[in-house]
Amino acid sequence: PHAPWFVNALDMAPSYAEAHHQLGLALAFGGPAKRALDHSSASILLSPQGTERYGGYANLATISFRVGDMEKVVEYGKKAAQVPYDDGYALLSGMCAYHVAGETDIASKVAARFRRAFPSLTQRELFGLYDLGTEMQSSISEIYSAYGIH
Repeated sequence: PHAPWFVNALDMAPSYAEAHHQLGLALAFGGPAKRALDHSSASILLSPQGTERYGGYANLATISFRVGDMEKVVEYGKKAAQVPYDDGYALLSGMCAYHVAGETDIASKVAARFRRAFPSLTQRELFGLYDLGTEMQSSISEIYSAYGIH
């Protein structure tokens, strides 16, 4: 199930950036990677200065992680981490990106910001939000644990 209401919204308003972002998010964790990339990219293109872009970058980092493109994980995750408000998904994507890039001091700062904003959120709760698959969840869990997110 890929949020049929977002598909319907895009049928009615194909340039609705938030619907592209949400559909990209729904697909990012296990849907067709090409569709997830297309919708996430569209959300950024349609609203380059809007808040959707941070989630779009987080989606693109997640999809890149899924397909093993670590250069893109770093590129998109660092952009997601620039989010000016408390968005857990964007912050975690950024933290992982800085970790993958070997910039652990910055990853630690992003993780600290996440923990301040979401002090009681656990890995179990985070992983309950999306079906990541065992391999992806294991890899991400190691990164989260390294930065005190248990």
